[in-house]
Amino acid sequence: MPRYAYLTCELKSRDLDARLLVAAQLIARGMSVVVGQQWSMNVNAGHVPPGVFLFKSANSIQVEAARKVKTFGHRIIFMDEEVLAVISPYIIRQITGPGVFDVADVFLFQSDKHREILNGSGPVVGSLRVDLLRDYRELYQAEADEFRRDGRYLLINTNYGLVNNAFANIPSILETTRQAGSIETETAEGRAYIQSWIDVETRNKAEMEKLIGLLQGKLGDVRIVLRSHPTENPAPWTKFPDVHVVSGSAPTGWLLGAEFIVHTNSTTGMEAALLEKPVLNMNPKPNTPFSEQYVMNHAPPLAADAEEAATHILDALSKPSRREPATWLPTFPPQCATLVADEIAARAIESPAITRWDRLERSDPQIKKFTVSPEEFVARLKPFLVRAGIPSVEAVLLDDSVFLLKPANA
Repeated sequence: MPRYAYLTCELKSRDLDARLLVAAQLIARGMSVVVGQQWSMNVNAGHVPPGVFLFKSANSIQVEAARKVKTFGHRIIFMDEEVLAVISPYIIRQITGPGVFDVADVFLFQSDKHREILNGSGPVVGSLRVDLLRDYRELYQAEADEFRRDGRYLLINTNYGLVNNAFANIPSILETTRQAGSIETETAEGRAYIQSWIDVETRNKAEMEKLIGLLQGKLGDVRIVLRSHPTENPAPWTKFPDVHVVSGSAPTGWLLGAEFIVHTNSTTGMEAALLEKPVLNMNPKPNTPFSEQYVMNHAPPLAADAEEAATHILDALSKPSRREPATWLPTFPPQCATLVADEIAARAIESPAITRWDRLERSDPQIKKFTVSPEEFVARLKPFLVRAGIPSVEAVLLDDSVFLLKPANA
């Protein structure tokens, strides 16, 4: 009888490759895997065979979704990839939903520090996103080469999902975030954090606009590519001439191909450092609760404003880069995907075959967050299967952007 794993995704650019990495490991262990958008998977949990659900974040909304899924006989595994670049104990505790350890059959920690802060018990497995950057970067090299066909480029990563959101305004985002348990308004500390979040993103966006203006016409043969956060509205950036705006694209290929990367306390800056690329963090308001939660806030080189950032970038592009070791990077155990797959396989349940999957009509924001065609899904899956030594797999479309992967001999 088959054994099922259900790997949920929310943001295509962040989640898909990480889930496919685990899926390949599970298929190599003889398991069947459902991968795709989380909304359909959660709705169908009540009439699919019991299996192991992997949740990639642990806020209150995800905890309550998992609690319901568990009532149907599924086993629950939590990770929290949202804390990858977060070092503030207050924030890590805040964005970890109450009751998560009661709901989880096991909680997988990214580091010893992560486990210590939450006073939890469970294995330390590392980070799938770090695994992809550290051990699988060659899978993105062809994509990086394609991005460079039009010439060298400076990559700007923006992350203003509060003040420049594609789906909602600031009050509604704050309310949803409050419901998720990631912010709280009852204490002075919580209110100060919220205000600093608004202030930091507002100032960072203004300085990034100013930086683009300072750089235009001064970069020679280096063009500007701006990659906005998946939740951002890309429209405000299209007003700049000769800036190529990318929205909803996975970061790794763009990072690998870039001549230089600039960001404002974005996790992408940490990923650039993991790829050993030259990177600059422009953060005009470093001494605020919102900024201080991130490890990149403490990661040189730093620039306080657009003028300082422009000087640094122009100097860096004018001579061969000298990349110093990024000693500020957190450490993560290797082979995360193998460890995660082991934990899932150890809790696998022999179940009958899937015979029913109800299609879900999704909202526009859900569609924009995660949509992948069968052709793209198979193309992104293939290199992970090759690395795992899997010659073939059967892929079945269950719903819009939800796929069942079965071992060839299943």
